[in-house]
Amino acid sequence: LSDEPLAHSAARWMRRAGIWLVVFTLYAVLFETPLSLVASYQNPAGERFVSIQFGILHVASLLSALVFLSVAHIQNLAADVREDQKQIV
Repeated sequence: LSDEPLAHSAARWMRRAGIWLVVFTLYAVLFETPLSLVASYQNPAGERFVSIQFGILHVASLLSALVFLSVAHIQNLAADVREDQKQIV
């Protein structure tokens, strides 16, 4: 990483963080579904269940990821402008 805050590498790391946050959030939602079936598998027929949960923590994680991705895009545009300014001056 460079010391320049408006560098493409900083935007790339921010974008990666946003993508990983989306991936982990979707993984958490999708992994809890079969886990509930495994937890209730020993119950007699009619008492087994499958639960799909999408709570406020998942929403907050996705909103955080959206903020990360938006900031990364803005940072990438700012790095382009910064490079243009360096070439002019």
